[in-house]
Amino acid sequence: PSPPSPSVIIQPTAETGCSVCGVGKEVTNPDAIFSFPGQPATPCGGLEDDGANGDLSSDQCDFLPNLVSLLCDCQPISAPSPPSPSAIIQPTTDIGCSVCGVGKEVANLDAIFSFPGQPATACGDLQEDGGNGELSTDQCDFLPNLISLLCECQPISPTSSGCSVCGDGKSVTQPDIIFEFPGQPSVPCGVLEQVGAGGQIPIDQCVFLPSIINDTCGCAESGGDGGGDGGGDGGEDGGGLSA
Repeated sequence: PSPPSPSVIIQPTAETGCSVCGVGKEVTNPDAIFSFPGQPATPCGGLEDDGANGDLSSDQCDFLPNLVSLLCDCQPISAPSPPSPSAIIQPTTDIGCSVCGVGKEVANLDAIFSFPGQPATACGDLQEDGGNGELSTDQCDFLPNLISLLCECQPISPTSSGCSVCGDGKSVTQPDIIFEFPGQPSVPCGVLEQVGAGGQIPIDQCVFLPSIINDTCGCAESGGDGGGDGGGDGGEDGGGLSA
């Protein structure tokens, strides 16, 4: 096929951006000048910006990688840089997380974790901060890889006694409703309640779970639920929940 005519170059129609180097690649020589007959010369960096901003047509997005690859020194996109220290001091989560990762906990509470530009912190304190929701979502994501060996992260051991995921004196009234939480498998409220009662949920999660699942799982006072439900099903419900 013949190469695109110059007129194509000046008819941007794409509504979404593209990489002028091709999928998964980026310009590493932004100052190199790309020229095409009948068009103004453009730095590779400017061309990359145009692509990302959706200022290039779909046709351009298709043929440009072959034209600019060598000149603009297209390379595979580098991995994102690790979070900056400033992120460490911007707690934003309202609900807790495990600094060791899902299903794990700190086994060496006294080990000291340090990060450039931040005060040294004991692993145990870091775990408490995570459980109390004082860490940002980004921190919850990258901390497990940083502290795993130092803090001796281990699979969570079952608690000696169970807890109510709805909070003391309350129980799930909608056991078939599915509870979802980012990064976790979906689970029916009834199953979550059983796991809590069986001591398979760590204490720090037992503390913050009630506020998260209250509406979804229909948490209500256990036993006598008041007037409407009182008589007829009080006994049956009681038996079912204790099973």
